[in-house]
Amino acid sequence: MMLHLGDSCMVFHRHILAILDLRTAEGAGTRAFFERARAQHTLVTVPEGAPRSAVITVDDAGTCRVYLSPISALALKGRRLADL
Repeated sequence: MMLHLGDSCMVFHRHILAILDLRTAEGAGTRAFFERARAQHTLVTVPEGAPRSAVITVDDAGTCRVYLSPISALALKGRRLADL
């Protein structure tokens, strides 16, 4: 199954580690994680508006990616559960 993150961006359910609400993900460790992802070019911003959630994935090769989605974390979690 795939989860639609906005625009034409989709990820496999099995690759999702976490879905974070960006309104509450304000800790120093979280900011450092996002900065590291940006520096390593593994931060993907999904177009269509201001980011509202972050979806952290690890693919089958072990590559971590962080997707910033304009769709709320609550809506993404609901979509994911509906698809399972």
